[in-house]
Amino acid sequence: MTRRDRHIRNASLRLIEAEIRNYHQTLKDLRELEEAVAYPAAIGDFSDRVPSAGPNDPTPARAHKMMTSAQLLEIRRRVEAIEYMLRVLKASPEPGRYELIRLAYWDGRYTVRGICDQLSISERTYYRWRREALQLVAERLGWEV
Repeated sequence: MTRRDRHIRNASLRLIEAEIRNYHQTLKDLRELEEAVAYPAAIGDFSDRVPSAGPNDPTPARAHKMMTSAQLLEIRRRVEAIEYMLRVLKASPEPGRYELIRLAYWDGRYTVRGICDQLSISERTYYRWRREALQLVAERLGWEV
């Protein structure tokens, strides 16, 4: 693996970790963005108003915009990849795998050693489980890490 490949791999892993860390906020932002697209008049956005001679039903246009918005599609793709990882970890025979993600990315009060103590695992296991969880997200996104 070249130096450039390692740099790209590490940047991808940091991005995945940031996405996991911000997962709950991303869900909230996604709902708000979907509402803004679905109900622009409620938000005050009149940019997609198109006069028409036909029936005054904006539903198809809104649905089309929700399905084709690049920003919405990418956010949904990343959320789906994280949710896939969470489902796999919850289904794992080792319940500590999901707890590791919760403690490491969402709790914020533990160090690696503290998480290892909480879960009664070694640091080596911590890093292996974390790497496997990140790989699940990367594979779902189609990224090589």
